[in-house]
Amino acid sequence: MAGSALADGVRSLSQDEMVETYIQDSAIVVSPRRDRQTRTIEETRARAIRALVRPGEPIRTEADETQTVMDMQRHRMESLEQAQNFAEQEFIRQALTSPADQLQGLQPQIDTSLPQPVIPGYGTPDIPEGPFTRSYENGQLGLSFDGDTLNFSMGNNPPGVGAIDLPRGIDEGPVKLTPRAGGGFDLSIDVPQQ
Repeated sequence: MAGSALADGVRSLSQDEMVETYIQDSAIVVSPRRDRQTRTIEETRARAIRALVRPGEPIRTEADETQTVMDMQRHRMESLEQAQNFAEQEFIRQALTSPADQLQGLQPQIDTSLPQPVIPGYGTPDIPEGPFTRSYENGQLGLSFDGDTLNFSMGNNPPGVGAIDLPRGIDEGPVKLTPRAGGGFDLSIDVPQQ
């Protein structure tokens, strides 16, 4: 029976075979029917076929992981908004019951900034409020902002990147892409003023 079951794949069991099949410790045990009465219990156990039946592990794709991260960020932002609304309501309640000279001390200070992720090889990014200039990988990568234009520079030999040769540049609206002689490029994007 075991050989035919394995060779034929999955098959239904007859009424007699069902008597020979039982579940023990989350395993389906199927004992061969031939000469069952003459075999000892140890021989029967040695010849028994055991198979664990349990649900499989779900496959998580990159899209699933991204959705999970986005859901967690959304949940954190909703929690921060709820905390801020509660603090504002509590401040208003206390302001209405407190003298005017004590109001400044009652106003809650809430930090709603999100933690910055660590970038492998670079650490935690420092995102300034105003103009800045940053250079990475021995000057092969550059990022700067002068208050009006965001500039990104890619050299001709950054580590782990093949040669970058652009046939021509782009100058359309707020985007300007300028190829460098010998490889690399400079990308400038005009930031609209709010």
